[in-house]
Amino acid sequence: MYRKNDVKKALDSIPMRNPNTMEANWAMLANDPIMNRMGLCFDNSIVINIPVNQVQIEWQMPYMHSWSPEYLLELFDSGLKIDITPLYGIKNSMCHMNYELQFVTRQRIS
Repeated sequence: MYRKNDVKKALDSIPMRNPNTMEANWAMLANDPIMNRMGLCFDNSIVINIPVNQVQIEWQMPYMHSWSPEYLLELFDSGLKIDITPLYGIKNSMCHMNYELQFVTRQRIS
């Protein structure tokens, strides 16, 4: 955990054009005192990142491009949503993971 002001100061000091350049440049601050603080974390991961669409062009990820943002919006607009039920309680070893998306019908609120 970091104080918001410390993170803001660090992020203001690095160049970034997209999430990937921000992450890479943030990692370059590894010797900065802010990065050597003790912190708290969960015993098991509580984050899952399924990067299925490309949000920038500078970085190529191995499982990107499987779904375009336009097609995902089309599915959503047609009443579907990603089924996250199979992900409940998953024991992942890293936050980014390959995952075959499954869709279910959204309940419409009237």
